[in-house]
Amino acid sequence: MESENTYHFTSHIGDETWGHCFGVPSIYAEMFKSEDGSRRVVCVLNDSLTLHAAIMPHGNGWVISMNKPNLKKLGLKVGSPVQVEIRKDTSEFGLPMSEEFREVLEQDPEAKGYFDVLTAGKKRSLIHFVTGVKNIDKRIERAFMIAEKLKESKGIIKSNELWGG
Repeated sequence: MESENTYHFTSHIGDETWGHCFGVPSIYAEMFKSEDGSRRVVCVLNDSLTLHAAIMPHGNGWVISMNKPNLKKLGLKVGSPVQVEIRKDTSEFGLPMSEEFREVLEQDPEAKGYFDVLTAGKKRSLIHFVTGVKNIDKRIERAFMIAEKLKESKGIIKSNELWGG
């Protein structure tokens, strides 16, 4: 049953040279298009895993990427069917920001100023870098590290400076 602004469909896991994904019907890709052209959504997969994602063009259709850890959590492999519940992502950044990172930025106006003018994608990368660890002490450490890097570099951060790429 469809609730207001939440939709359901079945897709299958595909394997692309750049990673795994599942197809999204075109009607939803168009429905979730924002003014800036992005298509940020929240998906609940197989009633158990919530994923903040972007609907991306691929060939003549649309897909959402999945990483291997999420495939493993769901017990999925290439060709597996996946039940998808999808809705527009109305979060501020396209994914949740940890309390630790939000607090560090609130206490450091200079770092927050640099963060606020970053592109949406760079903000998501930094947020993901902090929230990607379960340990609260590590999240706090990463939040402070990003704040310092933002100030040292006057807001110009290269991803490899953070995670050693």
